[in-house]
Amino acid sequence: MRSRKEKPTAKENNVDQEGNTQSQSGDVKEDLTPESNKDTLTARFPDQAPDDVARMVDLPEVTPPSKSPRKIGSMSSLQTLEPTTMPSLPMQKMTKVINLADLMQKVDRPLEKSYTAHSRTPEYLRQKDNGNPLADQQTQNYVPAVINQEEFDKKYGFRRVDLSLITRIYHYVAEARRWSYIQWIWFVRGFFPITQWLADYDWKHDLLMDFIGGVMLAIMSIPQGLAYGLLVGLKPTHGLYTCIVGPLVYAVLGTSKHASPGAFAITALMVGVAVEQVGTLNDSMRTEVLNTTYFCCSRSKRMDVAPEAALQIVTCLTVCVGLIQIAFGILNVGLLAVWMSDHLVQGLTSGAAIHVLTSQITTMTGVENVPGTADTSGMAKNITTIKWNTASTSVVVCLTLIFSKEILDPIFVKWLKIKFPMEFFVVLFSVLLCYFSDGTDYDLDIKIVGPVQPGMIPPFVPDFGYAGAVIPSALSIAVVSFVIHVALAKLISKKLNYSVDANQEWFALGMMNFIAAFFGCFAGGSSLSRTITSVKLGSKSQMSTIVCACVLILSVYFATPLLFYLPQPVLACIVVVALKDLFVQIGQSVKLMQKSMFDFLIWFVTFVSVILLNVNWGLLCGVVFALLTVVFRSQWAESTCMGRIPETTDFKGLDHYREAAELPGIRVFRFDAPLYFANSELFLRRLHLALGVDPVMAYTKLKAEREKRKGEALSQTPDPSVKTVAKRLNPVVDDRTPIELNVRTRYANSKEITASPDQEKQPQMGTKPEGKKREEEYIHLSHFIIDCSSFPYIDLMGLEVLEQAYSDLSNMGIRVFFCNCKVAVRQFFEQNEFYKRVPKSNMYCSLIPAIIQAEIEREQEKQKKEQKIKE
Repeated sequence: MRSRKEKPTAKENNVDQEGNTQSQSGDVKEDLTPESNKDTLTARFPDQAPDDVARMVDLPEVTPPSKSPRKIGSMSSLQTLEPTTMPSLPMQKMTKVINLADLMQKVDRPLEKSYTAHSRTPEYLRQKDNGNPLADQQTQNYVPAVINQEEFDKKYGFRRVDLSLITRIYHYVAEARRWSYIQWIWFVRGFFPITQWLADYDWKHDLLMDFIGGVMLAIMSIPQGLAYGLLVGLKPTHGLYTCIVGPLVYAVLGTSKHASPGAFAITALMVGVAVEQVGTLNDSMRTEVLNTTYFCCSRSKRMDVAPEAALQIVTCLTVCVGLIQIAFGILNVGLLAVWMSDHLVQGLTSGAAIHVLTSQITTMTGVENVPGTADTSGMAKNITTIKWNTASTSVVVCLTLIFSKEILDPIFVKWLKIKFPMEFFVVLFSVLLCYFSDGTDYDLDIKIVGPVQPGMIPPFVPDFGYAGAVIPSALSIAVVSFVIHVALAKLISKKLNYSVDANQEWFALGMMNFIAAFFGCFAGGSSLSRTITSVKLGSKSQMSTIVCACVLILSVYFATPLLFYLPQPVLACIVVVALKDLFVQIGQSVKLMQKSMFDFLIWFVTFVSVILLNVNWGLLCGVVFALLTVVFRSQWAESTCMGRIPETTDFKGLDHYREAAELPGIRVFRFDAPLYFANSELFLRRLHLALGVDPVMAYTKLKAEREKRKGEALSQTPDPSVKTVAKRLNPVVDDRTPIELNVRTRYANSKEITASPDQEKQPQMGTKPEGKKREEEYIHLSHFIIDCSSFPYIDLMGLEVLEQAYSDLSNMGIRVFFCNCKVAVRQFFEQNEFYKRVPKSNMYCSLIPAIIQAEIEREQEKQKKEQKIKE
C-alpha cells in the first residue's frame, strides 16, 4: 500500500477518452469491498469507535483542491493532486471525470452509459457481468444485472395479499375475537365521543364561550325552526322540537365541535316534498300517488294533507332516515359520500330552492290556486286573488332581511364576532305589531299561526304503514344531509386543526333522527348559518349545542303564547331569504362552464332533473350522470409513446417534450386509464397507431405475398412496411422467414412520431425520406414495451386485449415487455392464467430494466447478424 505522502506520477495514471482514470498497464483498478475498507480504516484510525469507522466506509472519496492553478480541461488537471490531512478513503467504483468540453457538447450517450459510479454501489452493480456485451471494459461502468419481475419477487420476498372483501371481513372478525375486556370498553367508548372531550373540558375558560354561543344559536334557531316547521307541513312548533331533541343526541355522539344540527332548509324542503307526494286523505288516493310520477309543473301535484296524516308521514320518514344512516355508519360506508361531488350537491340544492320558492308563493302573496310552472300565464290570471296586505308585508320583510345580510352584517362583523340576528327582531316586531293592531281599525288582516300548545308533546310510536312509500325519499335525504353536514364539518375542522370521523358522523346523525322521530321531529341536518356563527363566537365544544337546547326548552314551555300572533308570511320570507345563496349559485354556473365542462354538465343535469321531476329522481339522475362522466373520460383516455430525455434516465411523452427521443428499435407505449371493457378496443386501436401499422393486416399481406411468390427469388421488398430477412445466398421467401417491421423513429426536435399505417410508400431501413428532417429514420422495430403504471385495475376484457396485443406483435417478430404493473394487476394475471400465454420473464418491475434488456437483446442480435455475414 502506498504511503499517504507518496505522490503518484503522471505516468502511473492514464485518462481515456471518456475521462475515466486507468492504470498504466491498462488494467482497471479493482473495487475494494466494504470489509476491506473497514479493516483499512480501523488500522489507520485505531482511536476511532467502530460505529464511526463503519460510517466512514460509506463516505465517497474527496479530491482536495489544487495548490497550483491549472487550465480547465487540460490533461494536467486530471492528474491526482496531493492529498490533504483528510484520509483518502478507498472507492468501490472509479468516478468519471468530465471535462468542460464534454459538458458543453452534451453528448447523448446510450442509456447504459448514463450509469455512473456511486459512493455506495448496490450489490447488483458490484458484480462484473462478463456475458453482458454492453459492459464498459475500460471503466468497469457496467450495466446493472437485469432482473425481471419474477426474479425480483423471489429475491426480495414478495408477499401476496388477498384483496377479496370476504377475507378482509374475516380478518377483522378474527381480530375482534381476540380483544380483551379493556379493548372492548375502548371500542364501545368510541361510539360516545362526549366521554372523551368532557373529561378534558376546561370548565373555567371554555364554559363562558360555549354559554354565549349557545344563547346566540337559540336566538337564531327560534325563527328558523318555526319557519322550517311550517315548510314541512306541520305546526311551527315542530321545528322547535327538531332544534331541541336532535341536537342533544348529536352532542353526545358527534365528533364535530362546531356543527349546529337541527332544523335545516334543504332537509326540511325534501321532507315537505315527500309529505306532498305521499300524503293523502284516503288510501285510494295514496295508491294513486305511489303509482304515478308527477312533474313539478303538473297541476295535480299540489294537494292538501291532513295535519295528523302529515305528522305520521314525517315521523315515519325520519325513522327510516335514521335507520339508513345508522346502517351506513356501522358498515363504515362513509365513502359513499364521494359519489356526490360538490357540483352535484350544488345542482341539487339549487333545484330544491326553486321548489321552496314555488311552495311559499301562496303564503307570501295570498294568491289562491297557484298554477303549475307549465302555465306561464296562470299567475297573471289569478292576480286578482292576491292579498295586498300579505304581499306588501312580505316585500317589506324580504327587503329588511336582505338589507341585514348585505349591508349590516359586513359592518357588524368588524366589531362583533356574531351575525346580526335580524330574523329574531323581525319575528318579535311582527308579533307585537299584530298583537296591538288586533281588533282595531289598523288590523293588518294577515294570516297568523294561531293557538300553539305549550311544552313538548309526549313521545309516540310512528305509523310504519308509510314505510314502503317513504323509503326512496328517506335514502336521498339520508345521503344529502350527510354530505352537506360532513362537508361543512370537515371545512371547519381543517381550519381549527381537529379531526372529524366520517363513519361516526353517519352514526351520530342516524341516532339523532331516529330518536327525534318519537318526539314529533322531522329529519334535520347542520345549518350553515348557525355553524358559522358558532365558529365566529369562539365556541369550544358541543356544550354550546346543549346550552342552545336548554334555552329552546324554556322558550317552548314559557314563550309559546307569544307565537299566537306570529304572521305566517314572515316565516315564509325567512325561509326564502335563507336560501338566497342557493339562488346565486344558478347565476354562477356560467363561470363553472368556463372552468370545466364536465362539472358544469353534472350541475346542469342535476338541476334540471330536480326541477322537472323531484328531488329524489333528480338526485338519482345526477349520481348516474356523474358516474357516466367517469366512464366517458376513461373511454377517451390519452395514450402516448415515450422517449428518453437526453442526459437523463427519464422517459416522457414524445408529444409533451420536444427533446424526448425514442431509442432505436424500441418503442415504449403508455395508456393513461384503467384497462377494462369500456376502453379495451380503444387501447388496441391506440396501440396499432403507436406501432404505425396494423400487425394483423401486415401479417396477412405477408402471407399472401409468400403464397404468390413462393419459390421465387425476392428481388425487392413487397411491402414498404414489411420486409423479410433471408439468407444472402438463397433469398427465398418461405413459411419460416421472420418478419421485420420498419417504423419511423423520432429523435430530438422532431415533430413526427410514427408513420401512418395507410401510407403506401415508405423508404427502406437506412434511407431518409424526402422532405423530412434528419432526426427521423426508419429502423427495424424489435421491442415494444407496454408501461402498465396507469393501470390501477383491469378486467377480463382488458386481459384478453393484452394477450391479443402480445400475440399480434409476436407474430411480427417483435418482443413485447410489460413493466410497472400494480400488485393487484399482477395477482389478477396469476388468477386468470395470463402467464401461461405470456411468459412471466417478459414482466419487469420498472421501465429501466426493460429498456436495458431490450438493448442487450438488440446488441446480441446485431452480433449474430455480423457473425453470419462474416461466415
